[in-house]
Amino acid sequence: MKVQRKAVFWGLLFWILLALGGSVQADEGGYTITDYDVKAILHTDNTIDVTERIGVYFTEERHGIYRNIPMEMTVVRDISKKQDKSEEKIFRYGNKIRNIQVKGDEFTASRQGEDEVIKIGSEDEAVIGAKTYVLTYTYVMPDDRIPYSDFLYYSILGSETEVPINRFTFRLTFEKPLTDASLEAFLIYSGDPGEKKNMLKVSYELNEYGVSGQAENIGENQAVTVFTNLPRGYFKNAFKLSAAFPETMFALTAILSVLYLILSLIFRSRAKFGRVVYYPPEEMDSAKAGAIYRGAVRFTDLLSLILYWAQQDYVEIHGRKKKKTEGIRLVKKKELPESAPAYQKTMFEALFRDGAEEVYTQKLPEGFEKYLRKALKELEKEFNGEKDLGLRKFLDWIAMILVSVSFGIFIGGSSAVSLSDHMVFGVFGGIVIFMAWRNRQKAKGEEAFSDGEAGGFLRWVIFLFLMFCILVDVWFCTGVDCLISDLYMYGGFAFGAAAALFGGSLFHFSAYRNALWKELSGLRKFIWKGDKGTLERLLISDPDYYYRIFPYAVALGLTARWEKNFRPIRNTQPFWYKVDEDDPFSARYMDRWISEDFYPRCQIDNKSAVAEKIDSFTSGSSDSSGASSDSSGASSDSAGGGGGVGSW
Repeated sequence: MKVQRKAVFWGLLFWILLALGGSVQADEGGYTITDYDVKAILHTDNTIDVTERIGVYFTEERHGIYRNIPMEMTVVRDISKKQDKSEEKIFRYGNKIRNIQVKGDEFTASRQGEDEVIKIGSEDEAVIGAKTYVLTYTYVMPDDRIPYSDFLYYSILGSETEVPINRFTFRLTFEKPLTDASLEAFLIYSGDPGEKKNMLKVSYELNEYGVSGQAENIGENQAVTVFTNLPRGYFKNAFKLSAAFPETMFALTAILSVLYLILSLIFRSRAKFGRVVYYPPEEMDSAKAGAIYRGAVRFTDLLSLILYWAQQDYVEIHGRKKKKTEGIRLVKKKELPESAPAYQKTMFEALFRDGAEEVYTQKLPEGFEKYLRKALKELEKEFNGEKDLGLRKFLDWIAMILVSVSFGIFIGGSSAVSLSDHMVFGVFGGIVIFMAWRNRQKAKGEEAFSDGEAGGFLRWVIFLFLMFCILVDVWFCTGVDCLISDLYMYGGFAFGAAAALFGGSLFHFSAYRNALWKELSGLRKFIWKGDKGTLERLLISDPDYYYRIFPYAVALGLTARWEKNFRPIRNTQPFWYKVDEDDPFSARYMDRWISEDFYPRCQIDNKSAVAEKIDSFTSGSSDSSGASSDSSGASSDSAGGGGGVGSW
């Protein structure tokens, strides 16, 4: 008997729910929309005044509903002026909403992502049963940036409603009557998002003053959209984002870049040293020469001391055996004098530890890195007080940071959709153009980790790659979604690239460094130019001249250049280089073993204290609503308006 009663109970409940389904449909979210009515007026400034009356039946307690309205739209438009040709472009628009009101209910409105979300109801009250919500707002669509046509593309019902709608009605009134051509082109799309047919069988009546229609039993996530072409000038005074901001940032980028280039030219002209010098300053070793020329201590400066010692007969170098992997063998000939500077003694001890008489470059003593760090610090201490090298890059960094920031803001503020739409591209462009500037400096050998010609070439490759990345970044921001012309965009890139390529040398020299730098600059000029006649004369008076200058060529970043210019006239082996007859001395080879044998072992910071602080800072007038003019347009189109309804 109890079983029969349960069967009757569940059977009655089933038929009751089925009957209710005829009026409110199945409820899967605690509520159903029974009636949805939209009244809207399309104005000639491309705004739409909207009144929505939403009838809801709550089967579970809820605080209310929310209405989300998309603020961005994507449209495929044919921008060709000729009827026999087609040229489609993807346009994106940023819309606005204003004058939001909800009759008789509490509400809040906020921007969440690309949607404006209107939350209706009270946190303190719950609703169950039938409830009608009435909300009004003005939907503002921008100038369409196509001067020879206008169009209407607006979703009266959005595709983001999460429950079915029993009955949907609408009335869209035109403040300015439509022409016969617009009436003929008028279409209603309904169904899934992007649908270009009236799949929901929306019935409607259309005349020059408006369109009204209805549909029943609409499933969840279905849309109703109106489209038509409009004559040129149908919309007047539609809002548009002002181009004043990106134009101002373009001007600022150009001014800062030109100013930086002019200052760089002035500083370089002041730093030029026309006279060629054949010898380094008296009693200056190669490590000091490299540090003074650059204004910062480098690992390669200390490595050049090995060649310097060899020329002074403190070290003998044995070439690498072809079938052995120990590397180059360094043999100690004698101890350094007591008068040798501390950094030389530390570097020498790093190689010949505990009385060792020889060392293989691929089997460096344990703890070699610690000694090297100590030597770097001791070399830095040589330039304290009156011998301070000056803060070389302070003005350079400030100037290029200003250029990079203005360039990034210029790119980021160029969008016609919203001020933030291109911001990611702007941030990327600003950071990468600064990185390109840094690599350009390294490519010139001013601050390179390895000062060899190959290292400089690699830096230039990196520089060009970064420039290409910035160009692609700018290209993404050009076109129909850009507030300003492509000429402005590529012009901004040109100014930024010029600053990254040619800017620099806003350095400050102390009096001590200024005098020595000019002499070293003259020596570097001689090494670079390769005056063979002069070298031949020097070799007559000083047969070891080529090898005497070789350590300084390494420290100044011109190893390969020195070898290339003077190898044809060098006819003797250095007295300190012991090797098989079939393996003669090569400056390029010597530079290569330094790279292969020392760098993998010596993973230390190759910068001065000033450079460390800097790097730690950085390593860180037609208008429209927008739409496709072709009824077979891309399904990725998104019309103005739309959105959906949900409960909370």
